[in-house]
Amino acid sequence: MSFIVKYSDDNKTWHKAREYQYDALNRAIEFFETNPGLTTPYIYNYPGIYLTIYKSLITNIYMMIREDKSMGYLKKEISQYTKMKSPQGGINTTYLNTNIFIPEGDTYYFDNINNIIMIGWHGTYNPPLDMDGNNTIT
Repeated sequence: MSFIVKYSDDNKTWHKAREYQYDALNRAIEFFETNPGLTTPYIYNYPGIYLTIYKSLITNIYMMIREDKSMGYLKKEISQYTKMKSPQGGINTTYLNTNIFIPEGDTYYFDNINNIIMIGWHGTYNPPLDMDGNNTIT
């Protein structure tokens, strides 16, 4: 299972987190899980980056206060798609009643929500494409 960390400045519009935000939230989650009764915030102090992260008691959204006192939000979600490599011998799957073979070592995408290998138009899988040739993995 893979995860994605997102950030927001307004708790409405979410964006893929920057690398330091991803690191900060993962460390904060570990801190809160290790100290379940603790109500103090997690302090992330990396050269040039200082964040105070508060855990919500109701949702999976974490509030962060930056060094300049501006506020933002972080959350960790299951990523819908996981990029994978086909195992030894490859993988056989089906697309519209047609056998699709993904050779050994080829990249393909697995949909974690629907529990299926992503196959696109005309059997495309790296990446799966729609009818217009656009990547369906976002």
